[in-house]
Amino acid sequence: MLIIIACLDEYSPMIRFKSDVTTDLTRASGLEWLLSNGLGGYASSTIAGMNTRRYHGLLIAALKPPGGRTLLLHNVEETASVGSDEFRLSTNAYPGTLYPTGFRYLEEFRLDPLPVFRFSAGGAVLEKEVCLLQGENTVVLQYRVLETATPVRLGVDLLVNYRSHDSLTDENASLKFSTESTGRLVKITANEEAVPLYAYADKGAFTSTGYWYRNFVYDRERERGYDFQEDAYSPSRFSVELAKGDSVNLAASIHTPRPEMLETIFAEERRRRDAIGEAEDEFFSSLLTATEAFIVRRGEGKSCIAGYHWFADWGRDAMISLPGLMLVTGRFREAELLLKTFAKNMKYGLIPNYFSESDGSPQYNSLDATLWFFHACRKYYQYTKDAPTIKVLYATLKRSTESLMHGTILTIKADDADLLLNIERSDVQLTWMDAKVDDFCVTPRNGKPVEINALWHCALDTMSGFAGLIGETNDQADFNQLATRVKESFGQTFWNSAAQCLFDRVVSSEGDASMRPNQIIAAALPVRVLGHREEEAVVRAVQRELLTPYGIRTLSPSHPNYKGRYEGDQRSRDLAYHQGSAWPWLLGPFIKAYVRVSDGHPQARSEAAQLLQPIRSHLTEAGLGYVSELFDGDIPQQPRGCIAQAWSVAEVLRAYYEDVLGREPEDPLTS
Repeated sequence: MLIIIACLDEYSPMIRFKSDVTTDLTRASGLEWLLSNGLGGYASSTIAGMNTRRYHGLLIAALKPPGGRTLLLHNVEETASVGSDEFRLSTNAYPGTLYPTGFRYLEEFRLDPLPVFRFSAGGAVLEKEVCLLQGENTVVLQYRVLETATPVRLGVDLLVNYRSHDSLTDENASLKFSTESTGRLVKITANEEAVPLYAYADKGAFTSTGYWYRNFVYDRERERGYDFQEDAYSPSRFSVELAKGDSVNLAASIHTPRPEMLETIFAEERRRRDAIGEAEDEFFSSLLTATEAFIVRRGEGKSCIAGYHWFADWGRDAMISLPGLMLVTGRFREAELLLKTFAKNMKYGLIPNYFSESDGSPQYNSLDATLWFFHACRKYYQYTKDAPTIKVLYATLKRSTESLMHGTILTIKADDADLLLNIERSDVQLTWMDAKVDDFCVTPRNGKPVEINALWHCALDTMSGFAGLIGETNDQADFNQLATRVKESFGQTFWNSAAQCLFDRVVSSEGDASMRPNQIIAAALPVRVLGHREEEAVVRAVQRELLTPYGIRTLSPSHPNYKGRYEGDQRSRDLAYHQGSAWPWLLGPFIKAYVRVSDGHPQARSEAAQLLQPIRSHLTEAGLGYVSELFDGDIPQQPRGCIAQAWSVAEVLRAYYEDVLGREPEDPLTS
């Protein structure tokens, strides 16, 4: 049984699963929880406590924030002894078998708001709660005994590793774990170059163990066509005796131990998380709570993790997500820092597509990331009216428009005749539809992509407004003239009169009539590049062929290249990534356009709210409290990809706030 409880005073939702779910391993192993620490590090597993991915673990530390993510605390093996009986509470998959099968004792799992596991065994009831500290690579486990007739002897074997969260390891010569134990503290070092891991507790003691657990099986990795077995090392065992009402806190950290913080950390973290999610309804509260996971520190600035578990911080995702993650939520200072972080790293007139996980180096292989950067700056000013920050960013933005206009890397250049942005090379993927198999571009977007040029028009109009704002009147006139010319060219170039919608791209004057969702972006941007009649037609076309309960398909099912299921190995998934899979983030621009063509009529807002109902249910169906990266295009539309995707959460939240509730502030540049 699944129960969602919303506190009527604070609207802080609790997700709770009872024993009919927790003792059904098939269901419980498909429900995942995630905590993040604001550095890029995280803790994550299933509600059964069984790791099913290489990315699962109790402490994946960001050693080079927000990158360098390294699995340190793989899991814990827990044994509760009640009288003469011993109960193993952990659950693991090995080749051909499960051992132990502790999920049988799992009476309840809940997010309250932290993950809580309740076990019932031998007449004893005990809970484990997991807390990841904000701003540091520290995880704390709290065990508490709620019911027992006799003291419970609890043994917790630490399982550690030292590897990138993207890789797998087995027992090998490079991992020479050493331990130094002193009562309630143990220092664990993988090798001479490794960052030490400290484990400590507020009662009980550690004893050395020193053996390997071999051949853990990760079913999600096997399904994705990757290696799926690995080993983990047990350096120490923690033991403590607990009577009814007793509790113990056990921490693992790369930081100098601070036992004094164990007394208050859970209460403080619950209060902090509850405050983030304060809202007037449960859906709003859940989305607000989810936003925090993606906002991370990069140096002295801010960035955005695109998705958990495997994405780093990406420019495109950050800019699309910024309004929902930071503006709707009132994180204006963080939004300013994020914009300045990417502006500082602009090169060739482009912001980074992403930062390398290993060394943080910026990578420049995207066009739309930069155009979304202009959009994010405009939205930032719309919410904050912060003219001084716009003035600081203005020179960088202007240099970017000049680079795009006159030509930059990867054959990006405005066409001399119509001023539309053109990508000459056909072997590069510079838009969000970027899947590539070997040298094959799965979804070619060379030429003049429709959303690129809608964003280009919006960027030029934005620059005209910004120029006027800071008193650059000559620039204002120039940008206004450019925007007008691009708008005229856009309608002449992209309107497909036969289909009454927009071409997806135009290559050498030939329109690509593939029915894709990129055109809905053109109907949803702050500056209209289409007439009202054309916007209505685009909305109808997308609604008719691409809209699903969980997102917008990336290709019409009527197209011969349509693939309705995103599954199998990497190649199979890449071939379906933008060839039919439905993406929740696109509900954002669709709902924006849907409400706009009705002139904000209350009925349209009500209908938009209904469009989000399946996403509301989805918050308890995969990555708990989060929105997945994508879904199958075909029924039953299984959630796929990352269990928690930044722009999925952000655009659903923004659409709910701005377009359903009607709370979007006035845009000063269009008023």
